[in-house]
Amino acid sequence: MSERLAARKAGGASFLADEIHTLREQVETLLDEERELSAAWERAVCKWPAIDSD
Repeated sequence: MSERLAARKAGGASFLADEIHTLREQVETLLDEERELSAAWERAVCKWPAIDSD
């Protein structure tokens, strides 16, 4: 029997805790990727020439 199934049969609390932990890790990974993309965007935009309104 898989560990997750055993945890689910044991009342579900452990299974849910594992799922929450997994989701938190996924969110942290996505936030890290977003920060990296945001920083890369800022670096790219800084290289663009300024546009004068004259």
